[in-house]
Amino acid sequence: MKITDESNCMPCPKCGDRGRVKDTRMSSFQGERCVIRRRVCPACGWAWSTKEVPVEVLSVLVADQRRWHMLAGALRGAIGDLEEEERGASD
Repeated sequence: MKITDESNCMPCPKCGDRGRVKDTRMSSFQGERCVIRRRVCPACGWAWSTKEVPVEVLSVLVADQRRWHMLAGALRGAIGDLEEEERGASD
């Protein structure tokens, strides 16, 4: 599948110019569906690949009414840490 969508451009890691998507494929990574893109820089010719995985972002309303946006995995880890601390304090 060829993609020429300008929104998929990212800077070349070698020269910083705008890279282009050369090829896009669906794959899986750690049990999750992902997109692998082969990219090339028209300025310097450098080629590289990116792997895009879905990320679940949760919006958390904290006690003082501020809203935090957190990665779901980070939030689950923080909750697990708090649960461990509570178990340790009650021992």
